[in-house]
Amino acid sequence: LVTFEVGEKEDDFKTWDPKYDVPLNKEWTVDFSLAFDIKTILSNNIYITDASGKKVPLQFIIDRGADNKSSTLIIAPVDNYAPKTTYTLWMKDIYSQDGKKLSKNVKMQFTTK
Repeated sequence: LVTFEVGEKEDDFKTWDPKYDVPLNKEWTVDFSLAFDIKTILSNNIYITDASGKKVPLQFIIDRGADNKSSTLIIAPVDNYAPKTTYTLWMKDIYSQDGKKLSKNVKMQFTTK
């Protein structure tokens, strides 16, 4: 679950535990404690890079909670990831609908099967 707070440094990244043996078509699901501002779900805010820093083309699927107070974001590659390759998922500068910034920017490395 990702929480929101006000006043965190934009360049402060929390590192999530790395994942291994990730399927080549893996979709990442991120649950947010508040409904996020859809305008902040952009390729400059949420992206995946390969080892050389090149961005992977992504598609986003957004699911609002029934109460419209929470959100789920599914991050999926347009094409499969390359096998036995390390990538990094980045999420930064995400805001809730009421203007609260994501408590910390996050990153997570993962390696495919």
